[in-house]
Amino acid sequence: MLAGSTVFSAGNALTLWSVMQTQAVDTDRLSLSGFSELFDQSGALSLRIDRSGQVVEAGSQWMSRLGHSDPALEPVDLRDVVSPSSKSQIGTILQRLHAGETVVGVVISFRSRQGKACRAVGMLTPVMDGDRMIAAHGVFREKGAGRCESIQPEQQLDPMLLDALVEFAPDGMMITNENQEIIAFNSSFLELWGLDASTVWSGNARSAALRIIRDQDGFLSRIEALYADRENSATGVLHLTDDRVLDWYSAGAWDEEGKYIGRAWYYRDATTRVRMAEEIKRSEALYRQLAANFPDGAVFIFDSQLHFVLADGAGLADVGLTKEKVEGRTLDDVIPGRIVQRLKPLFLDVLEGKQRRQDIRFFGRTFSVTATPVDFGDSIAGRHGMVIAQDITNRKDLEDRLSGAETRLRAIIERIPAVTYVQHVRHSRNATVFISPQVESIFGYSASDLMDGSVDWLETIHPDDREMVVASTEAANTSGSSFVMEYRSVTRGGDIRWVRDEASIVKDEKGFTRFWQGIITDITEERQLRNALGESEALFRSAFDDAATGIVLVGLEGKLNRINRAFAEMVGYSEDELLAMGAIKEFTHPDDVERDVAHFRELMNGEVDSYRLIKRFIHRNGNTVWAEMNVAFAYSADNEPSYVVAQVQDVTEQHRLEEELRKSEAIFRSAFDNAAIGMARVGLGGQWLDVNQSLCRMLGYTREELMAMDFQGVTHSEDLDEDLELVERVLDGTIPSYTIEKRYFHKSGAVFWGELSVSLVRNDHGEPLFFISQIQDVNTKKQLEARLHHLALYDSLTGVLNRHGLTQKLNESIVSQDEPVAVLMFDMDGFKAVNDTSGHDAGDQVLRATAARIRGCLRSADIVARLGGDEFVVVLADVVSFDIADIVASRICESIEQPIVLQPGGEQACVSASVGIEIGRRADAGSDLIRRADQAMYEKKRQR
Repeated sequence: MLAGSTVFSAGNALTLWSVMQTQAVDTDRLSLSGFSELFDQSGALSLRIDRSGQVVEAGSQWMSRLGHSDPALEPVDLRDVVSPSSKSQIGTILQRLHAGETVVGVVISFRSRQGKACRAVGMLTPVMDGDRMIAAHGVFREKGAGRCESIQPEQQLDPMLLDALVEFAPDGMMITNENQEIIAFNSSFLELWGLDASTVWSGNARSAALRIIRDQDGFLSRIEALYADRENSATGVLHLTDDRVLDWYSAGAWDEEGKYIGRAWYYRDATTRVRMAEEIKRSEALYRQLAANFPDGAVFIFDSQLHFVLADGAGLADVGLTKEKVEGRTLDDVIPGRIVQRLKPLFLDVLEGKQRRQDIRFFGRTFSVTATPVDFGDSIAGRHGMVIAQDITNRKDLEDRLSGAETRLRAIIERIPAVTYVQHVRHSRNATVFISPQVESIFGYSASDLMDGSVDWLETIHPDDREMVVASTEAANTSGSSFVMEYRSVTRGGDIRWVRDEASIVKDEKGFTRFWQGIITDITEERQLRNALGESEALFRSAFDDAATGIVLVGLEGKLNRINRAFAEMVGYSEDELLAMGAIKEFTHPDDVERDVAHFRELMNGEVDSYRLIKRFIHRNGNTVWAEMNVAFAYSADNEPSYVVAQVQDVTEQHRLEEELRKSEAIFRSAFDNAAIGMARVGLGGQWLDVNQSLCRMLGYTREELMAMDFQGVTHSEDLDEDLELVERVLDGTIPSYTIEKRYFHKSGAVFWGELSVSLVRNDHGEPLFFISQIQDVNTKKQLEARLHHLALYDSLTGVLNRHGLTQKLNESIVSQDEPVAVLMFDMDGFKAVNDTSGHDAGDQVLRATAARIRGCLRSADIVARLGGDEFVVVLADVVSFDIADIVASRICESIEQPIVLQPGGEQACVSASVGIEIGRRADAGSDLIRRADQAMYEKKRQR
């Protein structure tokens, strides 16, 4: 696939297609099915507009979206098919297209035939006739939530649009012929594979690329299968040896007459996507585990559009929600409008990176809402927010109870509201005659609801407890004895509450049983408290034993009391072995014991409340373990020190890295200062932060003078814009680094060429810190390149174009290849006699004079070249008449025939010329017209 050599780049795609077609093919109708399938796969929409914005041609996929007929038969204004929000930008885009600018990143919205709102992102490329735009081609891709359903119609891309797409595409593209040789590519392809054009030209691209593919044999097998089966397209993923991942797509390329051209290949760097997908998957699993185990609340994660992407936790049921009702829906879909007004500002603050907490009451409950930003950086996930909603309706009173004992429980019970009731005693059903108003605050029903029969008292009892309550009540009615029952009650809102129902008999003066007088107390918090106290101790044990950080509890006398698993593993001993040693100093490095004891003594003496130190432990295997210790008192309820808590973090690896960093920085400083090329650290604003001596010598400034300047001050003004543009692309992450050749000003004012290589240094959070610049003097190289370029195109004797220069001049893309031209072929008559009689120096002088006289008879748009010996060819631009060409030829011949003075006042030479003339297109001038003009010229010689 990567074999062969190339003679065309993406910028010459039009030339490539014209070479591949015969003259009879209409290039405006040329299509390439490989690229059509390529853009169909990604949802591309293609169209062509005229100068005024009328859609005069569109791909079938675009027409299918909008439901319009063929624009060629019924033109449609682009502003009439987009939504009102996009109309305002169409005029601006047209102005830029008229100026000859390719407009990328165009975002438009429109309504599909099915009435769906669609959003598309793409580019528009102008087709210019000189300085005048005659049309523009566009390709768009549907994006976002409003994306229409995918349709795969056949598309056609004409060569001018294909050229723009290949050159400006952010992905690597190339085309190979049926021999698997590369015949077109774009710059993104070279960057993606780490190749340069010379490697591709030399035919070494295949081996260079295969060296960095992990599964070379598998990929080669896929390639051979694709070239054997021309009809099929294919996609795949490549894993490279530098840990990058590439997505690829390939399809057969065919011209409109069905002739097989080769294959189109498409590559995209998917490394970030793959890694981010894995990271998001791990993060989502972590969040789901956190949410599922959240005991009395719910956890939500939402994206930048306020869509909930995760909802979990036991607390969802408390507000009548489920994961299915929340995930994938928006805040407005799930939460009542009046609550949304309070929550939305909080959610928006979180998306701006702020952490917020707020108590909000809804669904009859009070929730503590804590919102935290979750930032995925520059990845496709973007910024999200995490919200933890914790039900604190009745748990505020339990907070004290969890840290105390009977006092906290008693305080909670005293504040629990109670319902007092009086009922007639009846064996079938007790009739309620009084209920206190507190019933509404606990159960949600008013006293009148229960007394007038609107709500049956049994309906408020949980179905699973109803049979037990009825049986106990009837037994008490029969025996007349008091009772105490605990059961579950269902509130009007559907919440489950535990209550304690206590009642005793009230008798009249005659001793007859008349009423039950009772009190119902809400004991939901009390029952939860019992569970919470047990869970709290279990949670402490789990948190201590399973903590990732080492934890050591030390008595006030310095004796080890308790050690968790992480610390024991850190030093290689079991917990029992460490406790048997008695004190930390027994396995502390001897050089750190005195300092450790001194800190502990200061803590015991009240000189400090806590301390932190870096120290060394001796591992059981004899190795040194570097650790960071944070030591502080743990206090009892009466605020007296109970014991000492030491949190220990293993920093051995960090210590090793710091040592390596110090060594690395020393090496870098030596390499920086002593480098033979200019090196500098440059601030984000362009100021010099550090420069080496080589750069100072190169620019002619002292270090102090240069540090007071910025790089813009020594850069040639014509090269500054390109340099600044590349700096911005590095800063926004579009490219990792860049290398350019640019001109610098020496302190003396002299201009010299330098090769600049720039890379950006970022911190651990990805924030840019400064640039590293390397500059090499390439003045001699640039002068040699200019000289070689001139020698390659111009005749060294006469100064006019040579044969190679003539071919390149004729193929210039700025001139239409259909331009009418006249080709004049001149051959010198009598030139051999000059050489024979006066010598070759005189002959050279005659050739130089002849070339100058021919140039003097031509316009600036005309071309003159020496083909070799005494043959000259002239191409007259924009000439359709043989008569005009003949007049110019006669004028040139008259000029040539004038005597040529070989020496002042001395010998003269006289020559004449035979000329052949042909009229045709510029595209044929380099071969067919010159051949026919040459034949015509020799025919005239024979006639003479």
